[in-house]
Amino acid sequence: MTKPVMTKEYESMFNVLQQIQVPTKTASPTLNNQQCKEIDIRKFNVDDLKLLKKQDPFLYYSIPAVNKAKLTSKTVDHNKVLQDAVQYPSTNALVSRRSRVSTECHAALTFEDLYM
Repeated sequence: MTKPVMTKEYESMFNVLQQIQVPTKTASPTLNNQQCKEIDIRKFNVDDLKLLKKQDPFLYYSIPAVNKAKLTSKTVDHNKVLQDAVQYPSTNALVSRRSRVSTECHAALTFEDLYM
């Protein structure tokens, strides 16, 4: 059997089908200090929330009222967020930093707004 001869046309087609590996960075197994952060927002004011949004957006969007407002395309009322934290401290005051923020609205949120 004879080997096929590599022509210029075949060689250029072969070069297009090369495999390229791109190194990616993976998360380290140890959590750094920022990833496991918790805050109590009962003593915050509106300016503190605005500063938190700039300094640590993941922690800011981990606040339940902020997350819900963004998922339902409403503007975030910082005064209401702080009032809810004082009124319902068991669910809204202590906020744990999430490492991922979802941008999809869960069906339960949509149905809740339709029925109210």
